[in-house]
Formats: sequence, C-alpha cells, structure tokens
Amino acid sequence: MRAAIPDEVHGNIALTNLDAGALTVESDLVTKKGKNGEAGTVTLEQEGEITVDGNVNASSDVKAVNSDEDILFLGSVTSGGSVSAKTDTGTIGYAENVKAQNAVTAEVTEKGDIMYLGNVESVRRGDIRASTKEGDIWYHKKVTSNAGSVIAETGAGRIMYGDTVRANIDVTATAETGKILYEGAVNAGRTIQATINKAGDITYGKALKAGRDIIIDTKKGGDILFEGNVAAGRDFIFHTGKGWVTYNGRVTAGRNLPDQIRENWGKRWYYSDYPSGGGDEEDNKPGDDDNDFKMIGLLSKDLPEQIRSGYEKIVYFDRYGLFWNDNSVVVSPFLNANDYEVETNGEKQ
Repeated sequence: MRAAIPDEVHGNIALTNLDAGALTVESDLVTKKGKNGEAGTVTLEQEGEITVDGNVNASSDVKAVNSDEDILFLGSVTSGGSVSAKTDTGTIGYAENVKAQNAVTAEVTEKGDIMYLGNVESVRRGDIRASTKEGDIWYHKKVTSNAGSVIAETGAGRIMYGDTVRANIDVTATAETGKILYEGAVNAGRTIQATINKAGDITYGKALKAGRDIIIDTKKGGDILFEGNVAAGRDFIFHTGKGWVTYNGRVTAGRNLPDQIRENWGKRWYYSDYPSGGGDEEDNKPGDDDNDFKMIGLLSKDLPEQIRSGYEKIVYFDRYGLFWNDNSVVVSPFLNANDYEVETNGEKQ
C-alpha cells in the first residue's frame, strides 16, 4: 500500500493495513493537535515492511509496528511525545536525526538489527532503549538522554556507539555473546555498566565518567580496553573470566588514586578465573594453558607475591582502596585507608 498525506494534519494519523504487503509513505508526516483534543499521533501498523520516505514531525507519539520485514524511516523524526518501533523479524532503521520529548525505543523480538544513522535525543523524560534477541545495535552519531538512561540489549550480536553518549541516569549495554564498543566519550549521571554474559570484548575508545559506579564484566572471557581516562564517583569494578584488561588513560575512583596506580598508563593485565597452581613468573604469556593465572604490567608491582606469581587467590586490600577477590577487582577509596595496610614479605604495600 502506498500513501500520500496532506502537508499538515490537525489531529492523528493512523495508517493500518494488516495484510502481508508493504506500507510506503511517500510524503512528509506532519501533525498538530486537533480541534477536538486529538493529540497529533502518528501510528503505522502493517504485517509487512513499513517505509516512510519523508520527514515525520508529530505533536505527540510516533509509533510503527509490524510482525515481519523492516521498519525504515528515511527522513528525520521529531516527536512531541515518544518514538517507538517494534518488529518480530527485520531491521529497524532511522536514516536521519531522531528527537523526542519522551522515550525513544526500538525492539526486535526475534532476529534483526537496529540502526540509527543520525543523532538521537530524548529531551524531557524517558529512556533511549534498543533491544534485539539476535542482531546488532548501532548508533552512528550522538546519543543523549537528558532525563533518563541509555540502554542497549542483544542476545547475540554487537552493540556499537559511534559518537558521544550522555545520560542523566545510567548508560548500560548487555549482550549474551558478541562485542560492545563505545567509540566516543561516555558520561552518566549515575552508573556506566557493560556486561557480556558468555564471551566477547568490551572497548571504550575515549573517556568514561560516571557520577556513581563503573562496572565492566566479560563473564566467561574477553578483553576489556579503556583508551581514555576512567573516572567513577564511587566504585570502579571490572571482571573478565579470561582475557586482557588494558588501560591507556588515568583511573580515578571517588578521589584521585596514588601515582603507582594513576601513572601506569599504556599497560595491560591478563586475568583468568582459574589459578594455575604454579608460580612460573617467567611464563607470562596468556593462552598457554586453560588454567593460566597471570598478571602483567598494570598494578603487578603493587600486588602481594601470592597473587603476582599465581600460587593462590586471596582477598587483598591495600591502603589505596584496591580490593581483589575471586572474580573481580574493585578500586574504591576507603574512609580510613590506613586500617587496610597489608604486609607482604615484611614490607607494607
């Protein structure tokens, strides 16, 4: 079905043709509030592909729903309410800027990619959220949630942000398998969190800043790379089941850390959940054994011999707030740091 709409509609626009064919809108969609109280929504529903060739400018919500094939907006989308798209199987794509007063959401319930080629902004309230059971999520330009969170979730696929990401609350990304990549700076009012539940790499290309915590986790194995500075208002926590952790910038948590941590730029650290049971310090190449437990470079000179050589895992505090346990490392300043000094080989750490 093809549709052309008048230049401006005072009221709602609803294009519903629940058959297996495609719905194509060849003109702009512009709505204003109606004389009888209509909000000025734009609603597109179709079994097959939905394509809007022109721009959308609605005084209220913009909603597109189908069960199969793609949902594509080839022009800009501006909404006085929320912008949402949902499909079972297919790609959800926005070719130009998306700006909503409230939430911006995209959901693929089975298999398909989600892609935003322009800037995405939630101005007044609500989250920017994308989720797919199997597929990639890709924001090419700036993503800004002025009052909510920026959330991305995929079962199997890649989550990629090509520019800066800012959220008043949280910035979170979760994948079962795949990779998570932030190419620009990330700034969250509360928490930055990235998790890969099975295997995959997490990369931050520029600075991270969180008002509260930064939590990065590749549970079953994968590399973690921080190219820029990392600053957490409270705790900085990272974990990898087996992989490299690389820092190329300054790390701060709660307050500035001492030089021995802060100045170890450009170092990387190999970590495995499985201690080797041996202490061959000369063998510091990962991957020789599935049970490798090696720590190289960053912080290694500040750790006790038991951890550094791989003989055993222990709970470890140092007076600068580094906490080590079986699965993770936490950098968090203590209120009374001197209470946590540890003696190793007769020397204070």
